[in-house]
Amino acid sequence: MHDLISLGWSQVFESLFLSLNDPTLVPARVAAVDRGRWTLLGPDLAVSATLSGRLSNQTLNAEDLPVVGDWVAARMEGGSAMIEHVLPRRTSLMRKAAGRAQRAQPLCANIDLVIVASALDAKVSPNRVERTLAVVWDGGAVPLVVLTKVDLAPDAEEIADELRARLLGVDVVATSSRAEDGLDALRPYLQPGRTVVLLGASGAGKSSLVNRILGQEHQATGEVRADDARGRHVTTRRELFVAPSGAIVVDTPGLRELGLWEAEGGLDAVFADIAALALKCRFRDCSHSDEPGCAVVRAVGQGQIAPDRLEHYLRLRAELASSRERLEARSPGHDDKRWKTVSKSLRQRDKLHNKLGLKH
Repeated sequence: MHDLISLGWSQVFESLFLSLNDPTLVPARVAAVDRGRWTLLGPDLAVSATLSGRLSNQTLNAEDLPVVGDWVAARMEGGSAMIEHVLPRRTSLMRKAAGRAQRAQPLCANIDLVIVASALDAKVSPNRVERTLAVVWDGGAVPLVVLTKVDLAPDAEEIADELRARLLGVDVVATSSRAEDGLDALRPYLQPGRTVVLLGASGAGKSSLVNRILGQEHQATGEVRADDARGRHVTTRRELFVAPSGAIVVDTPGLRELGLWEAEGGLDAVFADIAALALKCRFRDCSHSDEPGCAVVRAVGQGQIAPDRLEHYLRLRAELASSRERLEARSPGHDDKRWKTVSKSLRQRDKLHNKLGLKH
């Protein structure tokens, strides 16, 4: 059993919970979700829960349902619980729902750090990493790129250096779950009370990494196919654990698809160099293709920005624009709120770097 502090509780959530003014409720954190039932953890508490009728009736959007990492106010009923309220999320990881549906799908909530795992037994895709970083920055968390299976790649440090040069303001570390010292580079990030989520494709080594972080075989691991370096889905649901270091760790299934959902702020955070140059373009609506006076195209011609990096930025921007056209009109203040979230995540990154003695 765990106390609230060890589960990531803070003064912010304390205030939100007390504002409910209902002494019959208890705070708890969602550790897993499985077919309409939620596993809750709290002080001397580990129970299965369902939604109250009131909450079910008031929840109009699927994205407002509790997800792993959410803090909730629950009412105990014997050996089970009823979720009455979901406390406002501090941060969240949100993607466009798979398929043609134009809706958001939250992956997890109240996250501090997201480990973006990419295995070195296959070619690392900077484009895929950048797409994931856009989702992370936009949700308010801080990303950390972790290259796994370094024992299978003699050029691991070279690949890591190339990513560091491309991914502005993001730490990149290389590790191996098989080596005794494989977690040394990660230990400074696994601080008590910090919620850490692992994201990556199947075969990225997430489950092996989780097992090393937890110090035991919590998650099954699978083999990777030699012909295409793809792994089998071993983790079948998002689940929250507390590591011996005191960090709260969330493992997730491999992501085949990570569509962007209103992630303009996160996109500009990933491509901060391009976004800054775009402010110097002659036209405010410059498409950075063939307009006269385009500062971005000029920077590409001068070798300051790689052509493939600009191409990927434009492709992601076009994806967001296409989705935006199919959405209903946004409510007033939506963009301001989104930018505040991104700015907060950047400040969190700088604070983390200062604490670890790293350069921004």
